[in-house]
Amino acid sequence: MARQTVNTGSAANDNTGDTMRNAGTKINANFTEIYTILGGATVATTSMKFGENQIIAEGASANDFETTLGFTDPTADRTITFPDATGTVQLTGGAQSLTSAVLTTPQIQDTSSNHQYIFAASELAADRTVTLPLLTGNDEFVFKGHTQTLTNKTLTAPTLTTPKFADAGFIADAAGNEQIVFQQTSSAVNSLEVTNAATNSGPSITSVGGDTHIPLLLAGKGTGAVLLNSKVRYKEETLTGTTVTASPIIPLTIHNASSSVACTLANGASGADKGFIKKFININSGAVTITPATYGQGTTIVLAQHETASLIWSGASWYSIGGDAPKFLGLTAGTTAVSKVVTTDANGDFKMPDGDKIRLGTGTDMTMFHDGTNSFLTNATGIMKVATETSGIAVTVGHTTSEVTIGDNLTVTGNATVSGVLTGLTVEATGDTAAGDNAAIGYTTAEGLILTGQGSTNDVTIKNDADADVIEIPTGTTNVNVVGHLTPGTLNTGIVVLTATDAITQAEHAGKTLSMAEVGGNAACTFTLPAATGTGNVYKFIVGVINTSNYIIKVADATDTIDGQVIVTNDSTAGGTASVISWPTVAASDTITLNGTTKGGVGIGDYIELTDLIANQYVVSGMLKASGTEATPFSATVS
Repeated sequence: MARQTVNTGSAANDNTGDTMRNAGTKINANFTEIYTILGGATVATTSMKFGENQIIAEGASANDFETTLGFTDPTADRTITFPDATGTVQLTGGAQSLTSAVLTTPQIQDTSSNHQYIFAASELAADRTVTLPLLTGNDEFVFKGHTQTLTNKTLTAPTLTTPKFADAGFIADAAGNEQIVFQQTSSAVNSLEVTNAATNSGPSITSVGGDTHIPLLLAGKGTGAVLLNSKVRYKEETLTGTTVTASPIIPLTIHNASSSVACTLANGASGADKGFIKKFININSGAVTITPATYGQGTTIVLAQHETASLIWSGASWYSIGGDAPKFLGLTAGTTAVSKVVTTDANGDFKMPDGDKIRLGTGTDMTMFHDGTNSFLTNATGIMKVATETSGIAVTVGHTTSEVTIGDNLTVTGNATVSGVLTGLTVEATGDTAAGDNAAIGYTTAEGLILTGQGSTNDVTIKNDADADVIEIPTGTTNVNVVGHLTPGTLNTGIVVLTATDAITQAEHAGKTLSMAEVGGNAACTFTLPAATGTGNVYKFIVGVINTSNYIIKVADATDTIDGQVIVTNDSTAGGTASVISWPTVAASDTITLNGTTKGGVGIGDYIELTDLIANQYVVSGMLKASGTEATPFSATVS
């Protein structure tokens, strides 16, 4: 109830206050409520007391021990709110239990009471339970960002991202023994990659890293070997073409072609990488000719059907390993056939005594033997052929210092190549030459004697007794160059069309009309003269296509000059009156520029004529048409 106040009136005895009865009733009501609060309806038996800024509670027993609630002098209004719940108030000191307590950013003081551990929780999508392990001794928490040592931990289905092992660290077995040891290399860039596999495929162990080519090393300890406990399979490639390239990386190449095969094999790695093994199998009827890029035992290896070859890379060349060649008559090194001294030596060479013959054929028609002085290869029936039976394979008879005598007539159905000198004979051609002949003498009834040749400079060259050129037919032309004087006669010098930058030569361009005809007339062309030596050769350049991006004629080097003058006409002056200008060369002139405007070359038929007068000097003349303000075509640009 609200406090009952006795009305004492406005003044003494003014009859405006409560009556005695009403006043006593209010006083009784106030005391009744106080007694009820303090614990008794009739007698105040409360164990609560109020002190100065204190509340003192006696407790259940009236004795000398009380609980005092004290209040620090506040510096502002403070509110302490007790929750709507039943429980025990927790204190900062003393051992107490918290049941279902919710802590928001709790803190734990360190031993020096100057720093705190502050616990912060992440935002949760649902309630989560954290269960601490059953400890058998004192221990520490492990945190993800702190360097700590884990001891006796069992990880179930962990996901490890870039875990690190100490140098010589290892993965142990269940008993704690080393199972996989990890050794560290300084500044390592190469590593091992282990990849699992789907159905019908095998997992892989691969070298990876920063280097381009990385070997995979497997080694036993000491003299221990690498032991393979299952069958070994080579990675293979199958080639079915007739012109193929075998991979030097894939260890096995299988050829499966029904016609002849030409197979090339690149070198293995250079330098210290040696010992690569390469194997070949021919499973089809087409003979396989293998040509390694570098073969230490010859040039090619030929495999018939069902034959194999094994090669090893030495670091510089491929070599046959051996073991693939068939045995001859079952003989091995050092053995002897019955009743005959027939052996193979330690090198595998087949050996027979003098006079003993090898006879081949049903009627033993072909015989090979040595009589102690001479060697014989004879034939009793049919034609004796010395041939490979394979197109393109060479046959050599004799030696560079030997003499081969043919006792009968010689008929050559193919081409005959003679590296030495033919003497004591007459060559009578009976057929025509062909466009592909390098150098040939031919004859037809219509043309008579025919000389044909192919060269980089001339197709046919006739020389004198001093080995100097007299008459030249430049390559790919119908022109004839007479190097010396031609007496008498008139020559058709012909026209050479210049469509791009070109080097002018005596053989190809001297005495000819050189038509400057750059396609489109919009690309600069530079024509470089041969060195001036006083040959008297004349080089006449004529504009065949107007080029406004420059036709440039210049000497070969700074020792040569151009002297003389050209005449230039111009019909675009004021009033339309044509002008004629003579442009002489300037000091040390070595370059002529026709720009299609001011420096001439405006009209088709404009020409420049240069004569090789003396050593280091050309003389020039010409007629040009210009437009605009004329400018000299001569300059010195060659250094």
